[in-house]
Order: sequence, then structure tokens, then C-alpha cells
Amino acid sequence: MVNPRKAVAIGILVVPIAAFVLIHAAAWYLSRDIVLPEYDAVEIVNLDQNWTPADRQWFYHTSQGGAFALLLRYPWLMAMEQPRIPLSIVGPVPRFMEDDYITRFGFLPNPGEEYSAADLSIGWALHGASPAYSDTRNNPDRLPVGFARTPDFVDPDDGKRYDVIGFTCAACHTGQLNYGGRGIRIEGGPALTNLTKFEKAVGLSLALTYLIPQRFDRFANAVLGEGHSRTERSDLRGQMKLLIDKGEDYKALIEGPPVIYPTEEGFGRLDALGRIGNFVFGMEVDEANMVVADGPVNFPHIWDTPWFDWVQYNGSIKQPIIRNAGESMGVFAGVNFNPSDTTRLFDSTVNPRNLYEMESLIRGPAPFEGLKPPKWPEELFGAIDRNLAAEGKALYTLHCQGCHHPVRSETPPYLADKYWTEVDTFGNRYLDLKLVNLYEVGTDPRAAENFARRVVRLGELGEMFRAEPGRGGLRTAGDALPFLVTNTVNRKFDQLGLPDSLREVWRGLRPNDIRAPLAYVARPLNGVWASPPFLHNGAVPTLYQMLSPHAERDATFWLGSKEFDPVNVGFSTHRIRGGFLLDTSKPGNSNRGHQFEGDFDPAKPGFNWNALPSGIIGPGLSHHDRMALIEYLKSI
Repeated sequence: MVNPRKAVAIGILVVPIAAFVLIHAAAWYLSRDIVLPEYDAVEIVNLDQNWTPADRQWFYHTSQGGAFALLLRYPWLMAMEQPRIPLSIVGPVPRFMEDDYITRFGFLPNPGEEYSAADLSIGWALHGASPAYSDTRNNPDRLPVGFARTPDFVDPDDGKRYDVIGFTCAACHTGQLNYGGRGIRIEGGPALTNLTKFEKAVGLSLALTYLIPQRFDRFANAVLGEGHSRTERSDLRGQMKLLIDKGEDYKALIEGPPVIYPTEEGFGRLDALGRIGNFVFGMEVDEANMVVADGPVNFPHIWDTPWFDWVQYNGSIKQPIIRNAGESMGVFAGVNFNPSDTTRLFDSTVNPRNLYEMESLIRGPAPFEGLKPPKWPEELFGAIDRNLAAEGKALYTLHCQGCHHPVRSETPPYLADKYWTEVDTFGNRYLDLKLVNLYEVGTDPRAAENFARRVVRLGELGEMFRAEPGRGGLRTAGDALPFLVTNTVNRKFDQLGLPDSLREVWRGLRPNDIRAPLAYVARPLNGVWASPPFLHNGAVPTLYQMLSPHAERDATFWLGSKEFDPVNVGFSTHRIRGGFLLDTSKPGNSNRGHQFEGDFDPAKPGFNWNALPSGIIGPGLSHHDRMALIEYLKSI
């Protein structure tokens, strides 16, 4: 017969051991996709891009009205611990937002800079507007670049007020190149963040906090204070459970079938238009509008962008407020799209004032007088070979200028009327970007094709948009996006009491045009050296390979290291633990196209460009010619 006391003792021992094993096993299973690169501490170097420290800090942390997808509360994220379990299970773990952890997702640390409101130098006086200045000079919680707190976020669906945290433009559009122990900040450059891993890590951290009592105790004390009541504690736990359940529903939705995001995006890439559409059309309007998004793109650099006639890789959007408000909605600004809720329909958390002022900061008071592309820092990366660059200039004129325009330093040709279009109310002209069809450029077509063929079910909202009653309000994405975003922005304008004249200014004095061409734009190459990896989908790691035939490009390479290669011009692609292996054979990842290949001579009489295979844009270049072009691209 078993001794009852021994049985109880064994039970007391076995239950914690079983819990220990189960929680560790569950944590290991859930965290298997959250292996991250090591923390790389470097000395930050800021280049002169025509922004003051105040401009930088304002751009880094000013809310555009967004929140994380699950309305994660700001105090929660600041109190959350990293999603791992110590051997004791119950012991404390460092906070999630510690620099040596959060930066491993690719986010940039920001210790802050001293400045005053008077130092905000660019764009604020434009058209007589003044900034909604918020004092972030000391960044008291040391938020990384691109994180913004919105303490008065009002959920447009239920009217409840939350203190939330979300992303601002800088999260995707601030780059850094590490070299020689220094981190060279690139304002407006492409970030090298991995938002998918970040999303998974936040979800796992929430789950572990909920499951492990001692962990929840620490969390509750940090959020509520050590003297909180049982009722407060119970309410907090209930709110966390609702958030976790919502996250599980979202996970089930995107994991399918069908799998909504079948191509892993990795560091520095996101299917931006696909994800914006899936959140706005799918999560906010009707889940039936969720579609497979397999056209990842590299985060683009944004200097000069406000002076382009069309923006986005596929040249799809013209009006800046629509572009920026749509992006804000895509990073989870809340909008009420319930046609039955007539009192709150189109209410939103979008902040058009801040969006306008961010655009003004980048735009500047005249063409290319706002955020400027970075100049190659010769004291850090090595001197430019001026003789070789002069050879590269001739090659650029021959092979690149036809699509990418003359460079800005060549003032007379650059200002020629043929390169400019449209005159707005203030007499401003915009750079006429060349739209290159998919066959000609030959690069991966998915991003352009997916947007062009997307159809949206607007339901009852569609009947407001002159859709036939009872037909479900079917519209193309090119119709549905401006309809939803315009109504959202106009609703906010009405609530702000904005006069018509100022509304037009905030709209950028541009028409609200959207299109869906089967093409990509060829933007100017000023500062292109600071925007690796290359092609619209980031499938080519260096400028040297961009000038090489397809057979000489890496079929796979690693992303996740910010270590810069100043010779070939791109990120180091060595294998790193926790990095992302970009496989160019996967859907949306092709590295074909935009190739210099073959021995033809386009200067010969009777040469026919149309006879070339798709993606061949010029004859093959020798190693010397490639290096000459690279030296020239460094110099512009």
C-alpha cells in the first residue's frame, strides 16, 4: 500500500516539475521563430541632412495616430519582460524595451538630444501653419526611434480612451550603417527592422505574463502600483485575456487557409500595400477582403519624395495626405467603418496635423530644400576616387540618365522642363518620374500585380460610393482606398473645424488621384548608396551586384546585420545567428531584371531595344566600369 504522506509529497513535487516542463516546452516552441541577432552597440554619428536635432527627435517620436494592432497599452509594453524563461521560471527577466533587446529586432536606440521648440527649423512656417509641438527632447523612457506614445487614443468604435504605443514614420524610414564601431544614421533612409518577429515576440511576452503568476505579479505592480486592489488586478487580467484572445483570432486568420503572408519578409522588408489593404479593407471593413500578400518591398528612402509627381514603388498615389493617412491606417490607426453607426462613421485616431507637419519637414519650403540625401562621409567610409567617378559620370549619362534623370548637381539639364510636370496653386513643379513597365524592367512583378488586381467588398459602405444596391459594393483597391481614406480625413477636418483653404494646404495642393499601373517608377539616385539592399523588393544586396548580370547575383543572402561594405556598397551578407536568409526563388523575392548583360551596342544605327529579352536594360559592364559607376553614385 502506498503511504498517503509519500503520495502527497510526490504530488507536491511532480506538479511544479510538470508545470516547469510544460511552460518551458511551450515557450521554446512559441519562441523558435524569434531568434535574433546579437546586440551591436556602436557610437551614433549624425550626418548633415538639413535637419536639426529637434527635427530628428520630433520626427522620431511624434504620433501619427496609430497604435499596435491589439491596442497595446503604453504602460503595459514598458512593464513587459522579454519572452524567455529563466531556469527558475518565476525569476525576473529584463524588460522588453531594454536597448540590448529591442534593438535586436533592428530598431534604433535613441538616448535623446537636447533641443528647444525654437530649433524646429524646417517647414513649420510653410503656408503659415504652426506645429503641434510636443516636448520629446529628453525622451524620458528612452523609446527607440519610430515608437510614439498616444496618451489620448480614443477608440472610434466604442469611444473608450486608452494610453497606447504605436509606430510613426521613422520606424521604417530611418536607417543606420555600421562601420568601424560607429553607427551612421541615415535620416529618411530604409530601416532594417523585422516587424514580424517583433509582433510574435510581443504576443509571446503577453502570453507568458498571463500564464506565470509571479510574472503577472511583477507586471501588475509595475502597471497599477504595488498598492493596487484585487478589483484592479482582476480587471487588468481580464483586459490582458481579451487582448490575447484577439491576437489568437488574428493569428488564426492570417495562418489560413489560405496563408495570408506566405513569403517571409524578414529584416528591412514588408508587403506594405498588401498589409495596409489587409488591415484597412480586411480587419476594419470585412474579413472577406483579406487576400494573400506575397509582394514584399524594401522600406524606401523618403528624401525628395514630396516633390515627386507620383509616389510608391508602383507610382500609384499622388496626394500626400492620402498617402500618409493611408499609411497611418495601415499601422493601426483606428477608424470606424460601421455604416450603421451614423454618429461615429469615419471617426478615427488619424492625426492629419502631425501628418502634414511631417510631410512639411521632409518637403521643405522649396524643391529639395527639406530633408536632403546624405553625402558619402569620406572621413568614415574612405575617399571617393574622383578620377574614377568622372568615368562613372559618363557611364551614368549613357546608361542611367534616361530613366533616373540627370543628377541634381548638373543644374541646367536637371531643371529642364521635360523633367518636370504640374504646377500647383503656389507655382511649385514636381519631378516627372519615369514609369517603367514590368516587361521592360523585368523585376519581380508581384507588388504591382497584386495591387492592380485587388478587388474590395465595401458592403453597405459601397452604396455610399455609387455602387449598385445589393451588389456588395465591389470596387478596385484603386477606387476603395481613396474613398475610405478621403472620408476619414474629411471627417477629421470637419471635427477640427478646418477652413477650406487650410484643407487644401494639408492635402498638399495636389489632386486625389490613385492608379494601379503594371509598372515601377525610376526615381532619382541621389543618396542611393545609403539605401541597401536594392531593387524594390530588396533582393540584391549591393550596388556592385545591381550593375551585374543575373548569373553573378547572390541567389540567397543574409539580412539582419547593419555592418556596411563601403567597397561593394551594401550590407554585409555573412551568415548571422538570428538573421534572415533571403531566398530569391521564393514568390515576390526575384532578383532578376534591371540587368546589364550582353555585348550589344545601342549606339549602332538600327538598334532595336524591343528586341532585347525582358529585364535587359543595357550592355554588360566590365568590373572597371561597375566600380566607376559606384564611385560616381557615391558622389551624388
